[in-house]
Amino acid sequence: MIFLRAIMTQVKNVSSTSYFINDEAIKDKKDDLLELSETAFRFADVVLNRNSSDSLVFGIDAPWGTGKSSFINFCC
Repeated sequence: MIFLRAIMTQVKNVSSTSYFINDEAIKDKKDDLLELSETAFRFADVVLNRNSSDSLVFGIDAPWGTGKSSFINFCC
């Protein structure tokens, strides 16, 4: 439901001459319509505070347009 609401909000903000929705990953919390920033911050905090001497590898698997790149931006 959050995803649908975000898409509808973005579609309403597109000018009447444009038929396309921007696919650029977001970097600013004010543009976080999917509310990814808090989850990304908590995830990054856990990873940084794990104190593991081993290498860590994480994968993000989700459909196109669900905010994977934006999540990574917020983690950084």
